[in-house]
Parts: sequence; C-alpha cells; structure tokens
Amino acid sequence: TVRSQSAGMLRLSLSGLWVASAISVRRWKPLENEIVNAFHSAEAKLETFQQPERSFVDNLISAFISIFILLVVAAAYNYVKGEPELHTASVEGREQILQELDEKDRDGNTKFAHGVCGCCDTSVPLCLMSFCCTGVRWADTARMAGWFTFWVAIALMAVVEFGAVFGLLGWVMFTAVGMYFRQKTRVAFGMENGGATWCIDCLCYAFCCCCAVAQEAQQYEDAWSAGHPVAKAVALERQEEPRASA
Repeated sequence: TVRSQSAGMLRLSLSGLWVASAISVRRWKPLENEIVNAFHSAEAKLETFQQPERSFVDNLISAFISIFILLVVAAAYNYVKGEPELHTASVEGREQILQELDEKDRDGNTKFAHGVCGCCDTSVPLCLMSFCCTGVRWADTARMAGWFTFWVAIALMAVVEFGAVFGLLGWVMFTAVGMYFRQKTRVAFGMENGGATWCIDCLCYAFCCCCAVAQEAQQYEDAWSAGHPVAKAVALERQEEPRASA
C-alpha cells in the first residue's frame, strides 16, 4: 500500500543519514585530533619561551638605567633649547595664537587650543619629545608654567622612574602628578576645573599620558611665543627672583 511504501522510504532515508553521519564522524575525527594536538604543542612552546619573572634587583637596575638615560637626554635637551623666550612668533602669528588660546566654549570658559589627540597640530620635535622622552618634555612644560625649575622637574620625573621598581607605582605616581598639574594649567588659562575635570585629567594621564603631555606643551609653547599673559606672568616672576635674592 501507499502507507507501507512511505514507511519504507522513510526507513531508507534515515538509514542513509545514519551512514552519512557515521562516515563524516570517522572522516573528521582524525582532523579534530590533529587540531587539538597542534594547539597543545603551540601552548607548550609558548610556555618554553615565556620569560621568567623579574626580580627586585633586576627592576632596580632597570630603574637606574632609565634615570641615567633621563638625565643624559635632559642635559642635551636643555643645552639645545635653553630658557623659553617671549614673542618668538610673528606679529600676525601672535594675534592668531592669542585668539586660539582665548577661545571660549559655550559655557564661557576657555579651552585647550589643541585637542588631546591633536598631535598633528603640534610641531614634529615637540610631538617626538612627548612620545619618546615624556618626562623631559613634561619638565620643560613645568618650567614654562613656572611650577618648577627645569632640573627640579627632572628630579621629580626621576623619582617617578624609580617608582617603577615597585611595579605599577611609577604609573600611578605619574598619573597623580600629571593630573594635579593639569588642573593648575586649567586654572591658569581660565578653563573649567575641579569637579568632573579631575576624572577627565586622570583618564588622560592614565591611558594617554603622551598625548596629554603634548597638548599641555603646545599650550605653553603657544603662550610664550605669542606673549600670552600667563607666560608674561611667569617671565616677570623669573626676572624678580634675582632681585629678591640680591
């Protein structure tokens, strides 16, 4: 009958599927074993080439080497660049720079003249120094801002470098120092400061410190080249220091 014929066809189809699946399993099983063995072999090789944990002495030696390199680069940089000077830009350039520095947002606060990721807006040497010799470039910014002398700022960066001996302590120290003085930059230029900006500055230095250093450096370089009141106040304070000591 038609029903019996259909049942027979169904049994035949199921039998064919079972045979096909059995053949597929037998065919792919060796390939699966090869993949698993290759994975375990690669894992074993990675464990073989894994570097041993660094000891405290190794970290201490690395810190002293880093501090030595910092001092050498700082000496060369300070010799080449020298003390910052006012009004190095042309008259037309000063007006444009001052407009950028004094540009206000919708809340009436000034803002950074360059974005935190606007590294292409900065000069090539400044960008390279910020990314390759971050501590030295930050020390120069600290000098231009009037926070420290150049070598006192370098000494502070050396302490931060030494903090790397204790793991993430150096990273935490640099983040804290950068965040604190970034707030001072905000205050000096009349930007929004305090409150949520602490979190913003903390994130900038924690995860993008080179960009933050480059942004602040360009801010003060522009201020000095255009004769901004912030730079003039620092220059005047330096002129009065020798008189006070005399």
